[in-house]
Amino acid sequence: MVGFSLRGGVLLLTLPVMVLPTQVEARLLIGDYLGSTGFSTGFWVFLAIFSAAAAVVTVAVLLVLARVELSAFHTLIEGLDTEHHTAFRPPRPEGWARRSLFIRLFEVQVVTFIALLACAAPLAWAVAQKSFDEISRPSSSAPIYGRVLGGVGEQLFLFLVALVMIEMLSALTSRELLARAVGWRENAARRRLWVLPALAAAAARPFRSPLRTVGTAAISWAATAAVLLPALWAIGLAWAAVRGAFLTSVSFSDLGDDIGMVLVAVGLSAAFVIGIALAGYASALRAALWSVDRLR
Repeated sequence: MVGFSLRGGVLLLTLPVMVLPTQVEARLLIGDYLGSTGFSTGFWVFLAIFSAAAAVVTVAVLLVLARVELSAFHTLIEGLDTEHHTAFRPPRPEGWARRSLFIRLFEVQVVTFIALLACAAPLAWAVAQKSFDEISRPSSSAPIYGRVLGGVGEQLFLFLVALVMIEMLSALTSRELLARAVGWRENAARRRLWVLPALAAAAARPFRSPLRTVGTAAISWAATAAVLLPALWAIGLAWAAVRGAFLTSVSFSDLGDDIGMVLVAVGLSAAFVIGIALAGYASALRAALWSVDRLR
């Protein structure tokens, strides 16, 4: 659940309850940051400050994600019948070995994040340019978000393809490091933990075992979609009920007189919590599938 939430899962599940501003409201929110020739200097200063703060938060998030990967793998491997696969039970790294492995996993998370940023940059630039064009020179009377989304379809598709590939390489690289750290079917000479050799092994794995690798990725994404789509639908339905119940109220004091308002509020909370829990389970399943694939 922690890993899913920190990777943006919480924001994803809040999409059904988000009320997007209209085109006029969006223009008012931008304020003086938008001039006749584009964004002003103040906007870029604000963006720089926001980016610096976001970078600090991102480092903290990546550290937690590396810790989650490490703990989840050891939880999995300690539950496997390792004596059936090898002649010894793989030792759990302790002390400096564990810290070194944690650092390597953090490096993988950093490289993954940078790769995602690089792939998202063309999409972000296209969205910003299309948004500016639609605010300054609307192409139609349709909602601005639909117009912007329709104008960046190609960039969005390419980003989704890159997301799938980067997620697969990140998972394979992390499992390669984790498997080498415990010496799973490896001799001592091959247990040196370096990110680049692990990344090279991860990149070669789809060519060595294409069906198994693609199958693992397909099952992982299918499990995620099987959980997220119903969760988003349930949250959206509960949110519609909440809006309908509360918007008919005259004052907040009516909450105590109308049991229906209490029920729909509890229903929305329950839908969100259950969605987080199920998505966390799907995330753990994804991690376990990649780990077992490497340990086979």
